[in-house]
Amino acid sequence: MNILDQQWLDENSQRSYPLFDEATRLDTTSTFTLPNDLIVDLQISAPPTYSLVGWFVSQTTAYGTGVVITLSCEGFGAVATVTVPGYGFTQYSTYVVSPLPGNPGVGGTMTIGSSGAIMSASTSQWNFLQAATQILPTVVVVAPIGVSSLSIVGVFGQAETLTGNLTIAAGPYANVTVSGQSIIVGTQEAIVVGNPCPCTDSGGATRVPIQSINGVVPDPVAGNLTLVGLGCLATGTATNAVTLTDDCATPCCGSPELDQLATNASTILDAQTILANQVAVLEAGLRQVDNYYTGTP
Repeated sequence: MNILDQQWLDENSQRSYPLFDEATRLDTTSTFTLPNDLIVDLQISAPPTYSLVGWFVSQTTAYGTGVVITLSCEGFGAVATVTVPGYGFTQYSTYVVSPLPGNPGVGGTMTIGSSGAIMSASTSQWNFLQAATQILPTVVVVAPIGVSSLSIVGVFGQAETLTGNLTIAAGPYANVTVSGQSIIVGTQEAIVVGNPCPCTDSGGATRVPIQSINGVVPDPVAGNLTLVGLGCLATGTATNAVTLTDDCATPCCGSPELDQLATNASTILDAQTILANQVAVLEAGLRQVDNYYTGTP
């Protein structure tokens, strides 16, 4: 990046700018003074809800590989950060002011002087109060909140957020035109827009198609809704049908095995009959023995 007025930055490295001249630049422990040649130029853009005179440097954090400078605004707390990488750093490099979550519309740039390389090589964190590092209101520009992103929501509820440069393109049978600040979306002439595959019952009445099952929607590309079998339930396909099979109830024996089981059952029944006859004979014999000993005729 070319510096058009490097002498201006040199001068700023010898004074508090862009902080107030009266700023002490002392941290909350009064053991560290923010170097004049760390921030040599600053431009902040913020919505009108942010105070022009409430901005200040609230924290600097050095990780050994870079420095993160946190900007705060009275009534909002920490609002934005500037990340200064240590690797490849050159004096008077300019970096982006990035908003923290919940602060849309905040932005800007910050130019870092020679002490940026020294701080990035250390590991430390310093906190500051507003009175010690208050930023001049002349470097703050009031700007309305712009559109930061655009979310597209599909018919099944799936959403996708787009950022950066967006393109509105005309699809099949569609027209997109621009008139002043308006984007006009329409259809080509003689094109009938309607339901390409209406659902009707046997009586000819139109029915609303199934869009979800128990809140589960199909995938947005092919429109498929997958059936997954659990436990003994298995899924399959047939002509125009989905089959559900209970694998646990599948017979494990065929006709020969069943025939053998029937034969065995018949044999057991015959043996049971013979055994019953033998029991009767045994009971009669025991009764005779009992009569003999008791003298019963």
